[in-house]
Amino acid sequence: MAWPCRIAVCLLVILQGTLLSASVQAKETWRFTVLVAVEKKTADYYQQLYAKDIETIVREQLATVSANFNRTDQFHGVFDFTATLVYVFDASFHQSVQTEIFKPHPGHDYKLVIDGFSTDQSGGGWYGSWATICHKWDWNSWGGPFGGYATDGLTHEFGHARGAIDIYALGVDAAKNLVNGTRFEPINSIMNYPYDNISWDEHTVHILNRTGGNRIPNEDYITKAFTPTLGLKTLDQKGRLLPNVHLELFAIPWFSYTVSPTPYLSENTNTTGVYSFPVNPFGPAEINYPWHIRYCNFLIKATYQGISAYHWMPLYEVQNAYFRDPAATHYFHEITLPLSLPDPVITITHLNKSSFCPGDSIEATFVVSGGDFEAGNLFRLELSDWGAGTNKRVLASAAATQCTSLKAKLPDDLSPGFSQIKVVSSRPVTESTPYTLNLVPRPAPPQVVPIEVCEGATAPLLEPVGADFRWYTDSVGGVSSGTPPALNTHIVGVSTYYVSQLLFGCESARASVAVTVNAIPEVPRVDSLGVVYCQNAPPQPLLAQGEELQWYLEAEGGTSLGSQVLPATDEVGTFAYYVGQRIRGCESGRSRLEITIKPLATAVLTGSQTVYAGEVATLSVAFTGHAPWTFSYRDSTDAGLGPELSLTASTSPYRWEVRPVQTASYFLTGVSNECGPQVPQGERVVVEVIPILGIKDRAFSPSLLAYPVPATSALTVRIQGWGGPATARLELLDALGRTQREQEMQGGEAILNLDEVPPGGYILRVRMGEQMLTKRIVKR
Repeated sequence: MAWPCRIAVCLLVILQGTLLSASVQAKETWRFTVLVAVEKKTADYYQQLYAKDIETIVREQLATVSANFNRTDQFHGVFDFTATLVYVFDASFHQSVQTEIFKPHPGHDYKLVIDGFSTDQSGGGWYGSWATICHKWDWNSWGGPFGGYATDGLTHEFGHARGAIDIYALGVDAAKNLVNGTRFEPINSIMNYPYDNISWDEHTVHILNRTGGNRIPNEDYITKAFTPTLGLKTLDQKGRLLPNVHLELFAIPWFSYTVSPTPYLSENTNTTGVYSFPVNPFGPAEINYPWHIRYCNFLIKATYQGISAYHWMPLYEVQNAYFRDPAATHYFHEITLPLSLPDPVITITHLNKSSFCPGDSIEATFVVSGGDFEAGNLFRLELSDWGAGTNKRVLASAAATQCTSLKAKLPDDLSPGFSQIKVVSSRPVTESTPYTLNLVPRPAPPQVVPIEVCEGATAPLLEPVGADFRWYTDSVGGVSSGTPPALNTHIVGVSTYYVSQLLFGCESARASVAVTVNAIPEVPRVDSLGVVYCQNAPPQPLLAQGEELQWYLEAEGGTSLGSQVLPATDEVGTFAYYVGQRIRGCESGRSRLEITIKPLATAVLTGSQTVYAGEVATLSVAFTGHAPWTFSYRDSTDAGLGPELSLTASTSPYRWEVRPVQTASYFLTGVSNECGPQVPQGERVVVEVIPILGIKDRAFSPSLLAYPVPATSALTVRIQGWGGPATARLELLDALGRTQREQEMQGGEAILNLDEVPPGGYILRVRMGEQMLTKRIVKR
């Protein structure tokens, strides 16, 4: 019969290892070393029975124990109880098992003594002071010390080794309860009943997680697992606190299964239904008791107006409250009595107004009759739709046990019509009969438009669309005024004003009016030198630096010429244009831009006169326009047109000399200045040349020879039939009659050097006493 049990244990170990492998991978391993001593007869018997050495049998049993711990995923670590050394001892000597129990086991966390045959009277169980488990299980009882039940019991003992208490020790037999004759059965747990019951209760899980994989030096892990304040709280069947309840506490000592008939404590709850223990009734840190705690359970009798109720307060329930929230400052064990307190009745007597607008202040006055409100009660003023009472809103609340009115502000978005108001309490939960609330519709805000104005301009009027306006300087709150605010346009920026309208006694929401005062822009920048054109030149649009330019002919006032202006250039003189810029509708002051129209060049030739042959004639040209001028002219004689000559003048009139050899007329062929070339308009001038002594020289004397013509660097001059004075005077004149070269001539022949004479047309003149011969010469 032992083999199926052993196979079942092995299968359990294999299955648990497979199922838990995935869930425990992320946890740390809590490894504990175990020194195992097996009684010799027990070892011999089971080695033969299982056909295995005793060390293997022990290790398999401890693996099953570890698997029993790891069957739940509530532990923060993975348990591993490992037999690091297994030895066999002889129990034939007196008290040999007890001797093994009390032997020290340095280097090992625990010692396990296994005995299935000896007659030693040492009891099995956990020997906490020696960190030893005596696993004493008869070989012929329920599969022996290595059977399934024995392994479950060994798991229970290793639970003690890690700090767990005996849950069954908190139980009470009905026959041993002389207070009310009822039985108390603790929660299901392996620490209550282990056999075929691998179930870990909440308290044991908390304890084992607290000790974890660490050594347990003392009982602080359990004696300090209480909130600072412990107490009792009495309730009626509706969960309302019952005040002034008489309490009697009866203690249950460990493993006694008995209720002490004499009350440990007899007190009353206070007016709020609460009683706080002056000291911890469980008596922690009293070392002469299991786990250094004096009592493990209490029976509580609560009596109110002759009605009694009984309630158990086991240690694990009180400590579980601490483990769930170690930061909690108190724990009050609740006792419910089989009665219900009468509910108070709330009646709204009146509201502060007969009708309301959305956003109005409301005050509901009410009276209370019947029962009382409990501590922690909250009164609420609720608004809901008429009829079914849907769309509830809490308008106000007050934490109090006594109250006569609640004040609130109605929401701004309430729909018009009838609604209802109720006063609701929380402890107990009750509410008043609905009270009708008449809601007047709230008008829409006035229609407004934003205003923009220029700095310093006349302030506009604020004119919203609506009726009976209320003006504010803030979006909410503040004091209203029936007069629109005065606008100050001398301060640049945005000012916001708020306005509402009042209809049928209800004020609308406020509309915001933004008044923007825009700054006057700076004047545009223009070219300080102005713009210059020649008369009749094609103009370009006037330029300035700015936005949305406006051109004018006036420094102030006038009509804008637009943003692009072409100046007139047909009239000579200096004229002014004025320009401003507009930014956000505001126009700046004006900048002055001068436009200068320069006259075109004209020339008038004067100087008609009569001179004697060889004399200089002075001609004059009068100009208009700006200097300098360049002009050209020609002469005309009986011999034909002379060459075109060009001069530059910086003053007007301009005079220059000519030396005609015979009567000639002069005329201008062109004139120009900075405004370009022009065609002169005017009459010719005539210079009449009177021959000396009344003898008219021939224009070109045949007896005067000059060669080569054209000449380059020198000119040979010869007079045929020379019969004059010993010397003659040679002169080389340019087209203006100015002498370029002169020298004496002897013997009727001479060579005239032309190196420094510029190329052009010249007159060669020879004076022989009173006679004069001339000839045209060209220098190349």
